[in-house]
Amino acid sequence: MSTASTVWAEALWLLLLAVAAVICCVWFIERKHTYLVFIGLSPMSIALGMLIELAPIDAAYRVATAAVFLVAGVYLGLEGLVRRTGRGPGPYFAEATVILGLTAVFVLAATHRSLVWEVRIQDYTAAAVGISAFCRGRFLTNGRRGDRFIGLEILALVGYFLIRSWVGLDVAALSTTTRSGFDAFTPELVIVFVLLAAIIGGTITAQELATLVETLRRERDTDMLTGVLKRRGFQTRVERLLAARDHVASSLVVCDLDSFKPINDRFGHIVGDEVLRDLCVLLRASARNSDVLGRIGGDEFAIYLTGSTHRDAVEFSERIRDDLSRAQFRALPGTESITASFGVGTTIAGMEFVDLLCAADNQLHEAKERWRRSMAPTSRRNQRRTDITGGPAPHTESA
Repeated sequence: MSTASTVWAEALWLLLLAVAAVICCVWFIERKHTYLVFIGLSPMSIALGMLIELAPIDAAYRVATAAVFLVAGVYLGLEGLVRRTGRGPGPYFAEATVILGLTAVFVLAATHRSLVWEVRIQDYTAAAVGISAFCRGRFLTNGRRGDRFIGLEILALVGYFLIRSWVGLDVAALSTTTRSGFDAFTPELVIVFVLLAAIIGGTITAQELATLVETLRRERDTDMLTGVLKRRGFQTRVERLLAARDHVASSLVVCDLDSFKPINDRFGHIVGDEVLRDLCVLLRASARNSDVLGRIGGDEFAIYLTGSTHRDAVEFSERIRDDLSRAQFRALPGTESITASFGVGTTIAGMEFVDLLCAADNQLHEAKERWRRSMAPTSRRNQRRTDITGGPAPHTESA
């Protein structure tokens, strides 16, 4: 075959190794995604098959052995993509197809029937695996971002395997041991395979890197104890909403537990952690999907109520207060109760996050002071009361 085929085959080999290296690096960082193991081993297997084509062994067995690695690579890559969609293993049609196809290839090799049909059965097997993966993964309809494009790429790969051994195959080059098996095809077919491999590998790599970045960002911005946003993530999200062109007047509620430190001192930090988790469950149940919930301090939480007036925010705080008075905290004895103080701030045009938080914090500070006075020795009867400040604070709008 021409020098062009050799150059493109070498480019393909380097491309496969590069994709494998990137995917493996992503897997080492995020090891819980086992599908990355399948996807990472796929280009390695195909690259190894290309090297086997250079082995000084009988052509029939060399082609058959290389077919094992090519088909295995196609299977591993497609199986990884299917599992990436959330589908588990089974119904094992692809596995059965691989076993039958490779068995047929080795039977042909043992009988020295035809190198061409060894390649054709190898290609038909790879195409059948692609069809099986396409159907199992439902790439065009599963709704996952980017999967529709991957589905179209799989169909293109299936079409390539169905036609490539019928056009541009050089049997004389296939029987030599001085070049990769891809050199047995015309440069045009090799280029098509390189482009398909580049597109598929690039798509997967880009998506996995984007997923990794999103995972790292989520871990950075999410409080591991309660599962809500940390202060940084909460502030970033609210600032984005404040800066939006379609922003509407909204409110910020800050919530601080009363006497949380004594709970940690009396029952231990594990019990205190459970109390915070239960509180977040209660806050999530009261908030809407459009609201933003974050932990901005040790026992201080904030809820950004999108499109809510000052009065709406006060009513929201009252509901939380009532829910707290009836809530059963699993880690605490039944005689123990939890109270909280609240502060409310409402946005105005051009308001910054720090100003909004300051307004809510001012009201929270007033509420905490009133709670402390109510807990004085002469007012023990009010210890179950949760205080909410009334009226707007500076830089807020009253409904």
